[in-house]
Amino acid sequence: MKYNNIGASGLRAGFLGLGTLTWGMDTDLDDARRSLVALREAGGNFVDVSPLYSDGGAVSVLSELLKSSVGRNELIISAHLTPPFDPRASDAWQGAFMGRAAILTSLDSLLAALGTDTIDFAVIDYTYEHAPVDETMAALADAVHQGKIRYVCINGAPLWFTAMMAQHAISRSYPPITGLAQPYSLLERGNDSELLAAREHFGIGMIAYSPLAGGVLTGKYNNTIPPTSRAATEHLANLVSPYLYEAPLQITGAVARAADGLARTPADVALAWLMGEPNVSVAVCGPRTGSQAEQLFSAQLDALPTQVAQALDDISRPQLKYPEE
Repeated sequence: MKYNNIGASGLRAGFLGLGTLTWGMDTDLDDARRSLVALREAGGNFVDVSPLYSDGGAVSVLSELLKSSVGRNELIISAHLTPPFDPRASDAWQGAFMGRAAILTSLDSLLAALGTDTIDFAVIDYTYEHAPVDETMAALADAVHQGKIRYVCINGAPLWFTAMMAQHAISRSYPPITGLAQPYSLLERGNDSELLAAREHFGIGMIAYSPLAGGVLTGKYNNTIPPTSRAATEHLANLVSPYLYEAPLQITGAVARAADGLARTPADVALAWLMGEPNVSVAVCGPRTGSQAEQLFSAQLDALPTQVAQALDDISRPQLKYPEE
């Protein structure tokens, strides 16, 4: 597997990472173990987890696997410092995500639940009702100095906010913002030029979530909705539905044709294109079953021919306009 430094940091991660969104719900312990073993056998080491995934189930499953299936020092654990959802809380609960109390309480809870002393890659989930920037950055700096976290990533933040956080860290000599996590794929391009500028100026690497757009880029939805797919599952359908209309399906059709011509799978082509993107350090994939993981992580991801890569880049570059509700 190809390895990248995440941004300008010294943290080296396998290009394909393992997401745990469905662990503890749709993915049981045995399938999670098969997925983690497949990642390691392919040379990967990056695992993303959150206390919100499966209402804490993902953290519990990863904790069990750290005891029985893989050594802690074999993995880069990317963990979201997010308090578990409390339906009794007021609207201010969202704003608490980036406050000192929420960060440090969530961190200590995660460390205890995972049975580890350190989170390699601490992910702060952005909300529009956020704490003062210095409060957030000072809390993260304290955790780094205490050895509880090693690197800092912002998830889902607009680029202006990420740049503000990064500049604040520089001006206060706080630990830098190393990563920006967000959905990124042939169906979710964002503003490439601004991403590249942020990477070059601040040394921020992208953690690409949903690199196969919820499985749409595998081609499984080109003609129908399989009964066992995410789109047919009530609690996961919203991850897929934004991509099931004409514009993105034209792109998935182009991916499928490229795959046919190259004798490769659509997933292999979509991920190989992503691997050629200079912004992307890690692509976090979320296979639901062990067999899916074994197929995914065994892909060679050879570089695409230049003409194919350029054609996919051209067809996917325009901003997709989603249908009005």
